[in-house]
Amino acid sequence: MTVAVQADQFPTSPTRLTLLKRVIPYLGMFLLALLVWLPFGFKTTGLIEEIGINQLSDAGYQNFFVTLDSPMSYVRTRPLQMFTFALAFALDHDSYTYYNILMMLFLFGNMVVAYWLVLQFLPGKKLLAFVTGVLYAIYPADTGLFALRTIHIHCAALAYLFAVYLLIQFIKLRSRWSYTALIGAMLLLAFSLLQYQIALAAALVTPVLLLYFTRPNRRFWIGTGLWYVAMLAVLLYSLWANGQLTIKSYESGLLPTQFSLNDIPLMLQALGMAYFRQISSWAAAFNKLAGFPLFGIYVIVGVAISASIGGYLIWRERRTNNIQPVSRQRYELLFIGAIAWFTIGIATYLPIPSHRVQDFRIFFLAMLASAFILALVLYLLSRIFRRYSTLLFLVFTLPFIGLAYMSAFEQQQGYVNYSVQQQNILQQTIAQAPQIKPHTAILMIDQTGVLDQEYVFFYGYYLSGLMQYLYEDSSIKSSYCLADNIPTVKSIRCSFDGSMLHMSYDIKENENYYGPVLNVPTDQLLIFMIEAGGRLKLLTAEQAAQAFQITGYDPQARIIGQKPPRRAATLFSCQPALSCYHVLPNTFQTTFELPENGDIGTGWRTTETDDNAGIFRWSVTPITSVNVDLSYGSDLSIDFKVLHWVEASVIDSLKLSLYGQDLPLTFEPTEDGGRIYHATIPSSFLVGQPSHAYLVFKVDKITPISDNVSLGFALNWLRIRPVSSEH
Repeated sequence: MTVAVQADQFPTSPTRLTLLKRVIPYLGMFLLALLVWLPFGFKTTGLIEEIGINQLSDAGYQNFFVTLDSPMSYVRTRPLQMFTFALAFALDHDSYTYYNILMMLFLFGNMVVAYWLVLQFLPGKKLLAFVTGVLYAIYPADTGLFALRTIHIHCAALAYLFAVYLLIQFIKLRSRWSYTALIGAMLLLAFSLLQYQIALAAALVTPVLLLYFTRPNRRFWIGTGLWYVAMLAVLLYSLWANGQLTIKSYESGLLPTQFSLNDIPLMLQALGMAYFRQISSWAAAFNKLAGFPLFGIYVIVGVAISASIGGYLIWRERRTNNIQPVSRQRYELLFIGAIAWFTIGIATYLPIPSHRVQDFRIFFLAMLASAFILALVLYLLSRIFRRYSTLLFLVFTLPFIGLAYMSAFEQQQGYVNYSVQQQNILQQTIAQAPQIKPHTAILMIDQTGVLDQEYVFFYGYYLSGLMQYLYEDSSIKSSYCLADNIPTVKSIRCSFDGSMLHMSYDIKENENYYGPVLNVPTDQLLIFMIEAGGRLKLLTAEQAAQAFQITGYDPQARIIGQKPPRRAATLFSCQPALSCYHVLPNTFQTTFELPENGDIGTGWRTTETDDNAGIFRWSVTPITSVNVDLSYGSDLSIDFKVLHWVEASVIDSLKLSLYGQDLPLTFEPTEDGGRIYHATIPSSFLVGQPSHAYLVFKVDKITPISDNVSLGFALNWLRIRPVSSEH
């Protein structure tokens, strides 16, 4: 079926007033995109890969196009993957400002292209198109919307959608500009696929969309043919680049080595979970209303802007007499097509076991279908009341827009929290060591676990990179260890031997993934202690000698000036950094229960079963830890049961600490011979601390029970609850 182009879509000589009327929806969309950054600013720093990419750009490497001899050659089959990262760095060498600006512009672009595409399929339905665009940009299903590491995926998805729009224009236009649109579509498609293949499956079936507008005529076959020519060119280049080096490309490592029929049920299950996520994410967004006191004013502004633009479009629609009616069959066709399009939108990820069940980045394209389905359902429901249908449609959509903004602000705040935790480390480092000698090694002894998080320097992996960027000295190295000789998430421990620092992996294979660790003389070290409250303390020579029995350590000899690094004035978003840290309320997470299966921390044996008491875990080191999340807003009560121990002296020496500070313990005996322990954490103790934390258990020793086995105590269960819930 063929749809006529709106009479006012391609005016020959628009007046200034007409142009202003056309700009108003786009101005509204721009303000709605800008609003998502308004509470946070544009200085949020990189968290993971973007740190390493900036480090390479700062060292003089060209990252706009990944060549075979590039340090990034493992992504050579996506040669434009680093394009947006390189562009952001080129626009500002001294901060991550343009990462944030580009992310905001891509969010705006998503609104615009969704608006345009809906108008191609439903001419004149500007309110429906506008709502779809807004919901698509901030749909709450994906947890990676505002992670700077996904900037290239946003760019690739947006480039593909603009390519689709231009391909449709080639079919619908009959002027000399139609072939310009086709060339633009080919270039944007290639740009998208050479950057990231999120749209690979969608690109394969895109020409089918053209049948909505035309029959399979000559123009259809020209557009389809050249569209696939662009895809073929990308495929040939990727195959060629992949074969030029013996190092396996990143994409090759992602794909399974073999595919069997057993994978089909797993893919279908993942697809079902993805569909369910599009619905359940609204329930999750509703539960984020606990954060309304923090973001409420911004949510209200977003809803008000949406209502204003929606009201304007309703007013315009009532003054327009040339809008064609849409048949029920067409709505049904588009509804079914959108459901199918969601599957196509995530199809690229379904064959990849490590990605198919994630909710991070895989919905960037598919959410357009989710947003359109939701908007269309609300639109059709509003038509039950014919006289006020458009006004009711706008009223129906505003709560969803408000919830989507609530979810967006909380997700942004989550990434900002990680960023300011990083900035806090950097700020306090340069405050105590403004200028340091080349080849200095900075060691963080972390008592709080802040560095043992994925989004804080990627478990410390990028700590050196950001230190080098800040000091503008590539010879500086930096790493961290947890206090009390607890292994890090990467299984790294620190030890000192007189005048040497030794770092080693408990799991030797980790060195192949994370790289070598520090082994340096103490006279090259600056040792910082990360204490409760995010405080960073540079250890004096006397303090380090007493704590670690080392010699040769002299921090003042490594500090050569008191003028802060140049980038200290441009890199940071807040002074002090933690003033921008806000704990996010979580109405779901009111308790913590020790899981029965899986890892719970370090220093524990695998679970065993007691017929009467259930499961338990033996401690096998004098210092053990339990990973907990302390995202609470009140005093906390910790209760745990010790079921067994080998020696009474061992259990009598038990101590519990959090963020490096001891928690007073009391206990009561149980009928089965165990003990139930109690402790309280005041809410003030959690202020400024990372939500992810470690409960550290210490005993004086563990008891050998055979040649190769030593045991301490058996932990039966552990729970954390707000004190108020126990009364």
